[in-house]
Amino acid sequence: PEFIRWKSREDTGRPARITIVYGEPGMRYFEGYTVEGLRKIDASIEAIEDKDKRKRAKNIYYSSAVELTIDADGRIILPQLLREKLAIDGDLVFVAKGDHFQVWNPVTLNKLYREENEQKREEYDDGFDPQDLFDSIRPGVS
Repeated sequence: PEFIRWKSREDTGRPARITIVYGEPGMRYFEGYTVEGLRKIDASIEAIEDKDKRKRAKNIYYSSAVELTIDADGRIILPQLLREKLAIDGDLVFVAKGDHFQVWNPVTLNKLYREENEQKREEYDDGFDPQDLFDSIRPGVS
């Protein structure tokens, strides 16, 4: 359960690394970033004009993060601190978010989905198509 499968896209001869951001105490998930992904975060943080917001972002992304090495089999060992923070005692759920991913305790994520679905059920009718949310042309539609 403490191993997470991960395959590196590059074969540089060096172990691949990812950074897990565990954030502030109230965060219910972790975010995983590649080195390149974290560079984008760095640039975004430096672009924050408000000094207090920039300081908070730095605390979240720099002080509340751990760098993990991916082994030759594509696995990482999730440190005890992180397992305890999310009360993980077995399975994990990975949620793709484009340029990064989230790691959740499945019980927490299922509860959140149930709550969100209850709220959305009132908003949308039975014929709701999630692609109606797109501002541009739908994928595969010309």
